[in-house]
Amino acid sequence: MHHFLSLVFLFALASATDARQVARVLVDMGTSSFPTDGTVIQNWNDVDNTNMATPFVLSDTTGASTGVTWALTGSLFTGSNSSGTAAPTPGSPLNEFPPSATRDVLYGQDGNSVEIELSGLAPNTLVSITFAASRINVTDDRSTDYVVRGFNSSTATLNPSNNTTNTARVESILPDSLGRITITMRAASANTNANQYFYIGALAINLETTAVLPQILGFNGPDLNFCLDEAADPFTADLSVLESTGASPAVTLASLDNSTSLAPTWLTIPAGASIGTPFPVELNTNSLAIGTYSATITATASGYPDAQITVSLAIKAPGSLNLLFYGNSYSQGNSGVPQLAGFIAEEAGFPAPNVVARLVGGQNLFYHLTNPAQAAAINGALPLGQEWDFVIMQGFSLEATELFGNPAQFRANALAILTNVRAHSPNAQAVMYQTWARGPGYSGYPGSYPAPYDMHVEIHANYQLAVDDMNAAFGAGTAFRAAAGDAVALLDFAPSLYVADQSHPTAPTSMMAAMAIYQAIYRARTCDVNPDFGSTSNLINRLTSLGLDADDWLQYGGIAERVADNDVRRWPGSSEDLLLASGVNSIQSSCPVKTAGKDDVLTVAMTSPVGLYSATHSFIFIDPYPTGGTPGAMNEWPEVHFNTGSSFIAKQAMMLPASLNYQGIIPDNFPGLSLRIQGISAAPSAVTGNVIFTITDGHEIILQ
Repeated sequence: MHHFLSLVFLFALASATDARQVARVLVDMGTSSFPTDGTVIQNWNDVDNTNMATPFVLSDTTGASTGVTWALTGSLFTGSNSSGTAAPTPGSPLNEFPPSATRDVLYGQDGNSVEIELSGLAPNTLVSITFAASRINVTDDRSTDYVVRGFNSSTATLNPSNNTTNTARVESILPDSLGRITITMRAASANTNANQYFYIGALAINLETTAVLPQILGFNGPDLNFCLDEAADPFTADLSVLESTGASPAVTLASLDNSTSLAPTWLTIPAGASIGTPFPVELNTNSLAIGTYSATITATASGYPDAQITVSLAIKAPGSLNLLFYGNSYSQGNSGVPQLAGFIAEEAGFPAPNVVARLVGGQNLFYHLTNPAQAAAINGALPLGQEWDFVIMQGFSLEATELFGNPAQFRANALAILTNVRAHSPNAQAVMYQTWARGPGYSGYPGSYPAPYDMHVEIHANYQLAVDDMNAAFGAGTAFRAAAGDAVALLDFAPSLYVADQSHPTAPTSMMAAMAIYQAIYRARTCDVNPDFGSTSNLINRLTSLGLDADDWLQYGGIAERVADNDVRRWPGSSEDLLLASGVNSIQSSCPVKTAGKDDVLTVAMTSPVGLYSATHSFIFIDPYPTGGTPGAMNEWPEVHFNTGSSFIAKQAMMLPASLNYQGIIPDNFPGLSLRIQGISAAPSAVTGNVIFTITDGHEIILQ
C-alpha cells in the first residue's frame, strides 16, 4: 500500500508539474464579424486587420496572461473573408477548431509575406504551433507556408483550398537569444493561384517550459535568399551552425536541390562545420537559365535532430527592377496598386519587377521612416546581392495639407526615407505617389476648403516640393512625381472615383495610380500599352477581377498619360485645367494617337474639367502634315505642336462650354498624311508663363 500511495503521489505531482509547464494559446484570425472568444469554453485571442498592427500580450486558454507579446513586424494582410468552412469534418484535425475560427481568414497575395513576432519568451520555452486555414469553393492550389524561426526553424505547409480536414504543425522551436520567434506566412512553391493568395485562419500555440534545455542544432539566421543576374560572378555568403546547450558536436553538412532531389550544381558548401564557425555558401549562376532555384542545406550531428535551412536563388533578366513601396490603404485597396503597377510593366514588355510592398493602413511617412519593421525592409527585404532601384512613397491622404497634416515634416520624412534607401542602394531613385483631394461629398467642404480643387492644389504643390527636395539633395533625375491626384482632378473629382467615404479609391482610381507609377518609373507611356482583353495575363486577370475592361483601360489610361511628366508625354501642352479627347468611330479618350480612314467619323472634345477656363475664348485647331514629320512648332512657345500657317480652326466658342465639340467625316484615303489637333484657350498659363494662351496636349490622327 505504501508503494502504491507513493506512486499515486508522484503521478499527481508530475501531472501538476506538467500543467504548470505547458500553456496553450488560441488565436482566431479573420474578420471582426466572426470572433471566437466567448463562443467556446477556452479563452481566445481574436485578431483582424483592424487590430493587427497593435501589439498585445497573449492570454492562454485559462484567461491568464502568458507575458508573450504578439506584434506585426511588416506588412498587413491584403484583407479578410468569411469563405472558409463552417463545418470541419468530424474527427479531423481541423475539427479541433470551432467553426467561428475556420470560416474566416486573413489573406495576402502577390509574392508578399506577413510576419508576426512573439517576444518575451523564456529561453527554455519550446514553442509548437498548429495552423488552420480554409477557403471553400476554389479549385486551384493555394498552398501556404508557415515558417517559424527562433534558435532553430521549421516550415509547415497547408493547402486551404476546399479544406475541411487538415491542419499544419511546427514542433519544438526554441526562441532566439533575445527571447523571440517569428512566424512568416507566404505563398508556398506549390501555390498555383494567379494572385498567389495565401491564408491563415487560426493558430493553436503550445508554450512548454523545460527543466533541461534540449540539445538542438540551428543556423545563425533565416533562410538565404539570393537574386543574381544571368552569368553573374560567383557569389559567396557565410553561414554558421549553432548548438543550444554550449556543446560542440561534430557536424556534417549536405545539400539537396529541391526540384531534382540531387546535389545542386549551382551551390557549393563544405562537407562539415564546427559549431559557431562560419562556413562559405557559394553560388555559381553561369549555367543557369532565368528562373528560380531552391536547395536545402542539412546539418547533422550524432544525438541531435537535423537542422535545415533553405537557400533560394532567383536568376533575373537584365533590367528587372527592385521596387520598394511604402504606403497605406490608398496603396492596399483594389488588390494592391504596387502589384498592378508591376503587371503593367510586365504587359509593356519590361522584365517583371520585384515588388516589395510595406503597406500599413492609416499611416504616414513618419511611421514608415521610424517604425523598426518598416525601416528594416530597406536592408532586409531584398535577396542577397541586390540593390533597390526605386522607393515609391505614398503619404497619408491629407498629410501634405496645412490643415490636416504638416507639409514641411512630410517633405523632410520623404527625403529621410530616400536617404536611408540610398545608404543601402546608392543609385536608388524615388517616386512620390501623389494622393488626391477628398470627393465632392466630403463634409469639410466648404468649411476646411472651398472645394476639392482647392485641396488638390495644396497636395499637388507639396508632393512636387518633396520631389524637388530630393533632386536638390541627390541630383536632377533622382525623384519623380506619380500624379494620381492630378488624374482625379482632370476628371473633376467624379463621385465614381471614390468609395462612400469620399476618400478611398474605387478600381478606376487605383488603376490610374498604378499607371502613373509605371510611367514615373519606366518613363514610358500608358497609352502605348495595348492589353488584349481576350487573352490572359497577370494584368488582364487583375483588371478583369476588378471589373475593368478595354474601354476603361483606354479612357483612364489617356487621363493617366495626360498627367505624366512632359518628357514622357508625346506632345505636352500647358498641363493645366484643359483636356483634349478624340475618337474615331468609337469612344473618345485622351490617348494622343489614333488611326482613321475613308468615311471614318472623327470626333474631338475640348473641356475645362474644373471650369477654370470656362469663361475664355477657345479654339480647336487642326493641322494636316506628312506622317512622321514634325509640324513647325514655335521656338517661343514649345507647347504648340502644330504649324500655325497650315492649320485651320475647326471649332471655336467665345465662352468655352461644358465641352467644345468637333465632328467630321474623313472624305477619302490619305495615306502618308496625319492631322495634328490641339485646343487653345485665350487665357494666360500659370504653369508655362505664356501670357497669351493656355493649350491642351497635342493629338495625332494617322490617315490610312
